[in-house]
Amino acid sequence: MVVVEPGDSVAALEQLINCPIMHNLIDDVPFGDPGFAPSFEVLEDHGYCYEMVFIFSEDGIEIFIPKIAGIDADLLALCEHYAVPEERATDRL
Repeated sequence: MVVVEPGDSVAALEQLINCPIMHNLIDDVPFGDPGFAPSFEVLEDHGYCYEMVFIFSEDGIEIFIPKIAGIDADLLALCEHYAVPEERATDRL
């Protein structure tokens, strides 16, 4: 699990998880390009933060991205564009 903090760069985050976030893992198309497809499995909007999940074969990683000042603007733009609302527990019944 990773929690992004104000001032963290996307490059440092990508190095930490060893996976691109702002480019597609397979074809390297960048976010903003019409051909971009994100590499994460799930991106949920929890209201106060985003939760991005990557699954690598048997392992995975969760990245929590708070909606606060100082978080990389491009990362927040990607999240805002692709996030789906969190599924409420009552919606599962």
